[in-house]
Amino acid sequence: MVSSPRPYPPDGGRPVGPAHRYARLDNGVQVVGVPLPNPSVCFALYLGSGSMHEPAELNGITHVIEHLFFKGSRRRSGAELAEVGAALGAEANAFTWHLGVCCHARVLRRHWAACLDLLVEQMTEPEFTEPDWAAERPVVLHEKARMEANPKVVAIQAVMTARYPDHPLGRPVVGTDATLARIRVADVRRYFERILRPDRLTLVVAGGFDWERVYQAARQALSGLSARTDPVPAPPPVPEPVCGMTVQHTGAFPNVHLAYGIPVPGYRDPDYFAGQLLGTVLGDETRTSSRLLLRVQQRDLAHDVFAAYQAFHEDGIIYTYAATTPDRAGAAHRAVLDEFGRLGDIEPDELHRACRKLVSRIAVDGETSQKRALAAARLFTGSGRLDTLEQLTERFRAVTVADLHRLVATYRPERSWVGVAFGPLSTL
Repeated sequence: MVSSPRPYPPDGGRPVGPAHRYARLDNGVQVVGVPLPNPSVCFALYLGSGSMHEPAELNGITHVIEHLFFKGSRRRSGAELAEVGAALGAEANAFTWHLGVCCHARVLRRHWAACLDLLVEQMTEPEFTEPDWAAERPVVLHEKARMEANPKVVAIQAVMTARYPDHPLGRPVVGTDATLARIRVADVRRYFERILRPDRLTLVVAGGFDWERVYQAARQALSGLSARTDPVPAPPPVPEPVCGMTVQHTGAFPNVHLAYGIPVPGYRDPDYFAGQLLGTVLGDETRTSSRLLLRVQQRDLAHDVFAAYQAFHEDGIIYTYAATTPDRAGAAHRAVLDEFGRLGDIEPDELHRACRKLVSRIAVDGETSQKRALAAARLFTGSGRLDTLEQLTERFRAVTVADLHRLVATYRPERSWVGVAFGPLSTL
């Protein structure tokens, strides 16, 4: 049985440290500043309603909304919005995931005010029209088809569905053919009106900025959103993991693709940092000096193998992926399960190596305003707290081998894993 998550942050207090800036507007919008000695400024406007909040029949609608943010507002067409962004030299994009949808843009700091206005206009004043959705639907379907042609993406989605059956976390963020065919502009308008809540909006700014000026501009741009008193519908409880492997015979891909998921803590659990380190010891995405690399790939049992940690609010998953040939699939499968069973014997040198890799990656990514803003948006909205690089480093370094052993004993990956295999095979 997986333990219930404990309150996060464990020490309470302010959600951000003294090196960051924080304000909450009267209507509930949160504004977070991450100062950096950079000539650029990146804004990330995050709406905390993602695919896990969607009803099953509208699966994928948040991703549709993300696309339509760029098609036009009540004041300007999509072409006009793009022209303004180009004139500012903005690097703009957006993403949708299980917990929310975010638009972000980076500019030189002298253009920060116009960039902020543009971002707020796109996300709070979209003009959803029939012609725009008709034009964008093929783009959404093409993106979905491109993902479904990638066996790694297919494998990870399959294991998410197996780990979270009949739950929003198990549904694809981009939706399905059936749900996308069902979605109409009227659905988009109704759903967006339901999820656009100031108490679910977070504006993150990272880079070289003047906090007082940014705060006043954000207050002017976002205070007009009416506060909501209706309760936010809670997603259904996460199902308990059920150990087992599903084999899907298909000739669509020449190789065999194996994917596994093991339960770990989510963002709001104090063991969040231990969960990240556990995934890195097992096989992080840098594919260097991990257990899976040494004991699966370097033994020629798979030509690609990695593990990655994914956190949600109250739950998390470490998913493992391996690509191999049909004749080696059984041996690769047994080797991966052996590594799940051996996670209780992690040594101090493995923990220290994993800690160095994580801290280095966070520090390098934190040098750019864009990556820092997006990382801050995910961490803050996921956990309700934002640490400095120094604080994050200390939190990772504070994790002990005993903490990892306790985590493994609690979640029992050797008995709680779920897996999916597909390719030209009938059984493992």
